[in-house]
Amino acid sequence: MAELLTQTPTPDPSSESPVVLPPQCLLATTCIQALAQGGKPDGRDKGSEPDAGPAGQVISAVQRLGATALHLSEGPIRGFLAELVVELLLRRAELPVVAVDATLGAIRLGRPRAALACAGSLDRREAEEATAVATAALSLAAELGAPFVALRLGAVAGLTALWEKARSHFLRGALASDEAPAEELMQARSALSSPHLDAALRSLDRLFNAAQRLRVTVLLPSPRRAVELPTPIELRALCSEFAGAPLAPLLDVPAAHLASAMHLLPLRDSVLGFGVGPLANLSDGCGAVGGLPPGHGEVDLIAIARTLAPATHREFVPWPALRPAEVAAGYRAVAALRLAG
Repeated sequence: MAELLTQTPTPDPSSESPVVLPPQCLLATTCIQALAQGGKPDGRDKGSEPDAGPAGQVISAVQRLGATALHLSEGPIRGFLAELVVELLLRRAELPVVAVDATLGAIRLGRPRAALACAGSLDRREAEEATAVATAALSLAAELGAPFVALRLGAVAGLTALWEKARSHFLRGALASDEAPAEELMQARSALSSPHLDAALRSLDRLFNAAQRLRVTVLLPSPRRAVELPTPIELRALCSEFAGAPLAPLLDVPAAHLASAMHLLPLRDSVLGFGVGPLANLSDGCGAVGGLPPGHGEVDLIAIARTLAPATHREFVPWPALRPAEVAAGYRAVAALRLAG
C-alpha cells in the first residue's frame, strides 16, 4: 500500500497552518425542514420573515434555537444549497459552518446522483466519481471557512443478504440466544474487505492534494452499518498509511451504538478508535434509531464524553422526525456534556 503515497506531497512546514477554532457545538442540518416549518423551539409562533426564502427561514430558525455553529448535512438542504451558501457567507461571523458532508459536492457539480458513488468502490469509475464529488465538497468547505469534510467510504460489496439477515435477527430480539448471523456477517466481511480498503486508499490519496491546498481535513465517520468502511482496525491502517495527511476520524456515537447492539463491533473499540478525532456526534441512540436528545436513548453519553479531548468539537445530529422543541433540548444537552479535563 505504500506506493499509493507517491502522489501525496509532504506538507510544507512553512505554509500557512489551518485556522484552529475553539471547541464548538454544531447542529447538523438534518432537522432544518422541521425547524423552518415549526417556528420557534417553544412553539409560540413561527416568527419567520414573510419575504425570506428557504435559506433565510432555516438560518433564522437555527439562530432562534440557539445554535452557534453548523454541520451542513446531506438531506433537505440539497434543494436550496446555493441560496443557503450565500446566506451563510453573509452571516459567517455569527453562524460559522464547521463541517460539510462530502455528498453535497454532487450538488455543486450539478450531478445529484453522483452522491451515491462510493470512494471505496471496486468500480474505478465510481470511485473516481466519488473523488470528484468529495473534491467539490472540499472547495465548498473552504469557501465557507469550514475546516472539515465528512466522507463516508461506502460498503463492502456482496454482503447485502447477510446484513439483512443479521438486521432482521437483531430487530426480532434474537441475538441474546443466537449470535450466528452476526458472526457469519463479520466473517464474510473480513474475507471481502481488503480490495475495498485498497480502493479507499487510492481515492483518499487523490483527495489529499486538494485538501492540503484548501487547508481542509477529511473526516472518516464511524460506519452507520458494520458492512461499511472503516472498522476501527481499518481506520488505524488508513491513518497509519497516511500519517501527516489531512485525515482524521469522526466519532458517530449512534452508529457505533447500533454496531455494538448488533454484536458486530464493540462500542469501546469504536469510541477509542474514532474518538481521537476533532469532531464527535454525541446524539443518543435507541436500537436502530439514532439522533435522539441525550438521555432519551440507551447510550451513556456522559461516560463517552469524558473520554474525548477538551478541544474536541461536539455535534447534535437530530433524527429528522424530532419536533423543534426536541431539537432545541437535544442541542443544549449535547453542548452541556463535559469532556475530559
